[in-house]
Amino acid sequence: MDSSLPKELIFSLGAHEKIADLISKYGKRVYILRAGDSFKNSSWAKRIVESIKKSELNFLISKPITSEPDLSIAKEILKEARDFKADVICGIGGGSVMDLAKVVAVLFNESFNDISDYLYSKAIKAERIGLILMPTTSGSGSEVSSSAVLKDNIRKEKRGIRDRRFKADATVVDPIITLTLNRDNTLYPSLDALTHAIEAYVSIDSNIASAISAKRAAYLIYNNLNKVLLDPNNIELRKSLSLASLLAGISFSWTGLGLAHALSHPIGAIYDLPHGLVNAIIIPYVVEFNYSLVRERYEDLIFDKRYNSLYNLLKSWFRTLGLPSSFKELNLNLDGSLKEKIVTSTLNSGVLKYNPKHVKREDVYYILDRLWEK
Repeated sequence: MDSSLPKELIFSLGAHEKIADLISKYGKRVYILRAGDSFKNSSWAKRIVESIKKSELNFLISKPITSEPDLSIAKEILKEARDFKADVICGIGGGSVMDLAKVVAVLFNESFNDISDYLYSKAIKAERIGLILMPTTSGSGSEVSSSAVLKDNIRKEKRGIRDRRFKADATVVDPIITLTLNRDNTLYPSLDALTHAIEAYVSIDSNIASAISAKRAAYLIYNNLNKVLLDPNNIELRKSLSLASLLAGISFSWTGLGLAHALSHPIGAIYDLPHGLVNAIIIPYVVEFNYSLVRERYEDLIFDKRYNSLYNLLKSWFRTLGLPSSFKELNLNLDGSLKEKIVTSTLNSGVLKYNPKHVKREDVYYILDRLWEK
């Protein structure tokens, strides 16, 4: 796995106000990918735009990226960035925005007939242009990972692309930006980060550095998420979640993920659900599945001694957060053809190789049955 970090990694309150100076180190023509209303309506976004206007940078801001990026959006945004003759891409948003920014920067100098070729094993050859990332949520870890996920709407699949070129030149994490997040955009990304931490901690590629990062991330989320939801304007609590997301992202960049993410990508694509919510429903059952092989590792993550297993802790905690315990509770239908599609996609996922327990076809069927129980 790629253990490198971005050339510059900045974690600081107020760092967003100096983004123009940072961009200027990597290019003169910046194409900015941004999220939706959070960017349009927030004071921090206005400060970013003003700082860029006052600089010597030429810039173009994309249309709002309001959903998980699919191939058609990637094609459209890439064309606009090329027409602008950008030499640096800046992604300001959640995981979807940052993943799309990474794809645009990495494929900018590539020659291809269809972007989808890269989802299905086409090799990347050209070097990317400059890439700067600023997360506006605390969850995806995309700001430090060497991968990106795109949705193939025709095949109803989410596919990951991994390459060293997806590692940013610079990453800026400023917890101030997360103060404007609503409840769902606080909750679901944090649950994604929690799943990153749990899967990284038990990955077959886990090492001492990744384990320390993953355990600390899980601890910070468990001890601060409920508090942030009750006190969303508390910057110290927000800092804890931002740090947790960053640590979890660094950890899984080293170790890979596992069965939870192998399942969540096809389920999320088929039912169009938030990635963090899907992960939260799935992860207790993956813990249950892996338990016999990594019991002691999971017990390291029981930060509340009222519980005798990580499975019980997660199920109880998630109930207090108002989360469904199964997809059945969301009234989602799982017929035979959909089940087979999810099973096949799960077994074809590259992250399965990092799961501590070998996963067979019948195992995925069993877990899906558990996930659709009442």
